[in-house]
Parts: sequence; C-alpha cells; structure tokens
Amino acid sequence: MKLFSKIRDIFQVLIPSMIFNFHYLPFKQAVRLPILLKKPNFRKLEGKVIIDNKNIHQGMIRLGFNISNVYPDSGISWLNEGTIIFKGTAQIGSDSYIVVRQTGSIEFGDDFLSTAATKIVSCIGISFGQHTLIGWSVTIIDTDFHPLYDIDKARFNDAYGKIEIGDCNWISTQCMIMHSVHTPENCVFGARSVLTRNRQYESYCVYAGSPVHVVKRNTIRKIGQDLITNYE
Repeated sequence: MKLFSKIRDIFQVLIPSMIFNFHYLPFKQAVRLPILLKKPNFRKLEGKVIIDNKNIHQGMIRLGFNISNVYPDSGISWLNEGTIIFKGTAQIGSDSYIVVRQTGSIEFGDDFLSTAATKIVSCIGISFGQHTLIGWSVTIIDTDFHPLYDIDKARFNDAYGKIEIGDCNWISTQCMIMHSVHTPENCVFGARSVLTRNRQYESYCVYAGSPVHVVKRNTIRKIGQDLITNYE
C-alpha cells in the first residue's frame, strides 16, 4: 500500500508540479517546488505566474488538494493567458477552477485559503488582501460577458470592472461576487450572499442576503480562532 501511495503521489502531484514550476518560474524558484498541484487539468499553461515573496519554500502554494471532505478529490482546472501573482502562502482546494484571460489578472494576498469548488474568472483584474478565507462553491467573476443596451442613454451598460477584496475578509459558502466590487478590511459575508457594485461596504460588519445587507456590526473574524473544534 505504501508503494502504491508513493507511485500515485508521483503521478498526481510530483510530475505535474515539476512541469508547472519549471514552466512558469525562474530556475532558482522552480527547483524549490514552491507550487504543488494535485490532479491538475491544464487547459492552458500560458501567461505569467509570479511569486512576490522573499521566503520561497516547497509547497507554500497548494492547488487542487482535498481540504474538504464534502467535495470530490478532483484536483484543479487551470486556464491562464494573463497574469497570476502570489504574495505569499496560498491554498485552493479541490474541484476548483482558475480562468484568467489575456487582459485579466489575479493577485492572491498572503495567507489565502479557499476550501473547495471555487470558481475565479478574470478578464480585467481581481485582487485579494492578506488572510482571505473563502468557503465552498464561491464564484468570483469580474465580467458579465454579455452587455445590455440602455435605450434611453443610447449606449451599452458597464459590464465589467476590477474586483478588490480587502484584508481579512471571510466569504462564506455559495457566495457570488460580481464585477466592480470593492470591499474594505474585516468583512464577513454569509452563505449565498450576492455582492454587487451598487453597494458601499463597511469594515467590521457581517453581511448576508441578496441584495446583501448588514446583519451585524462590530464583528470580526479572529484569525487562528475561526474554527469550531469542540461541540460539547
């Protein structure tokens, strides 16, 4: 069983990780294998991947690993034609999809964690502050893809725009973040919240609903103490 496990790891993790690191990173970084991938579906290995951090070490970025037992251990789908920047450690769980078109970019702040089934699509630009936590089945997309025509104004509406997520944001399961959303630090968004550009978000607030609204103020996520471990 141990031999089988080692062989499986070679094919599921080591080989694709070596291909990915040496394709995208400078040699001095690539030899340390800072990015580990499990069961990747490489749809396009184009564009750029940058690690903007002096402390480069093996496995600091983990993509496609099964963090949650609720979703299948199906790896990660990767399509990159633009630019992806990692500012530090990051984990993106299994059954996730990263899509960056030529004009798009994603910047992951230090200590980024997305548990499972996340879909991030960029045609313009998406940035996450440090200590971002994302729950299951979250969709983040900076374009509508399809504009609508305003008859009265005789022009198409604005159908895309950059997304900026502040430090220490907690985005719960099945949230959807649409284009042109900017959030400050220390926001919590409850399950199935829909974030749109027509909202001014405040720090130290819990939001929920569609349309999203404040349900509690003066509340924060305590980093390192945000997991229930005792149900007694």
